[in-house]
Amino acid sequence: MPLKPFNAKIFLGALGKEQKSSFFRKRETIFSHGDRSDSIFYIAKGNVKLTVTSVGGKEAVIGFFSQGDFFGESCLSSNAPTRFHTATAFTDMRVVKVGRKTLLRVLRADAEAALFFITYLVRRNQQIQEDLINSLLSSSEDRLTRVLSALGQLGQSGEAIPKVTQQDLANMLGVTRQRVNSLMKRLAKPVSTGFHGARAGRTGGSM
Repeated sequence: MPLKPFNAKIFLGALGKEQKSSFFRKRETIFSHGDRSDSIFYIAKGNVKLTVTSVGGKEAVIGFFSQGDFFGESCLSSNAPTRFHTATAFTDMRVVKVGRKTLLRVLRADAEAALFFITYLVRRNQQIQEDLINSLLSSSEDRLTRVLSALGQLGQSGEAIPKVTQQDLANMLGVTRQRVNSLMKRLAKPVSTGFHGARAGRTGGSM
């Protein structure tokens, strides 16, 4: 039989009172690569950006997640897990923080909840891997199109779409702002996602 859709609210309910609401402002770092991974986060409101940074300081975006998503699952990886990426609030956020011990206790006690949660993570991480592969094999124009599409999907939860400048897009793609400007001019249709400075011919500052 096919699995039922994962219901995050029911899963959180199984965690009981051992969860904590936290608030983060836009651009605030939630955790950084190499930090001790002692908890997982559920997005109650807002958007998060997950990134990795090379030794040379070049940043690559792993993905964007919005209301209803979990992130920080590296806490399940070992007895002394560490973060393997950086999480930054892309907008003002409210998250539910669940400690590693609490999460493991619930997963061990409820086989059905564990199956649903693991299946959710596998499907989500599979999508991340596919996006990363496409980014490696695609042109900068195709990568830009996918980034704009991913950002646009953040508004599907009913929240305002985050404002992004051409410089922000350049940082995400690993190209110059001038290159993004040129690519925007080549897009067949004007971008109407509400991004500040994303239209061709306009410059932008940092997020």
